[in-house]
Amino acid sequence: LVQTGRQVGTVLPPQAVLCDGGHLTLDTMAIHSELGNGVVVKAYPPGRGASRKQIKEGPRGKLRMLPGCELIGCGGNGVLLLDGVKATVSGCRMLGTIKDGFDVKGEGSLLTADQCNISGSLGRNISVSKKGKAELTKCVLEKSKGVGASCGGTGTSMYLSFCEIRESAKAGVYVTDGACTEMRKCT
Repeated sequence: LVQTGRQVGTVLPPQAVLCDGGHLTLDTMAIHSELGNGVVVKAYPPGRGASRKQIKEGPRGKLRMLPGCELIGCGGNGVLLLDGVKATVSGCRMLGTIKDGFDVKGEGSLLTADQCNISGSLGRNISVSKKGKAELTKCVLEKSKGVGASCGGTGTSMYLSFCEIRESAKAGVYVTDGACTEMRKCT
């Protein structure tokens, strides 16, 4: 069990787990961060004056969450992926986040989730924006107080395959501002 409390002088809210440009693997963990995000992964920023090729191929943050991981009652997002992070999440459960379950932001960011259950987020169970991408297979998105799955902004995309989306207070799936979402065999 990983827990956090309020820290003075932090830029972001307190994080239970923060990975800044590294590679992180979580295996069979229960994470609870009452005042902040559960897991935050940021890509390592390229140096000043970097070429487009260096930016594209440069080091990025990576996250692997293996079956048995749980994020419960986080005071922010369950998992926040920023600025080019690649994340693979399998067989994990997320329950009762104050903001979004998964929040995927930034060009090059990619979430691949399989057989996950995201339930009871006060915001959205999954949010993809700012040219991020998400691919969910056999996931259950339920009981969101906001939107089950949200995809917004030009260059942003979300692919849902064999997913169940149910009991969202506002909308099951919300696509806006030029984003692209594809759903296959979802209920």
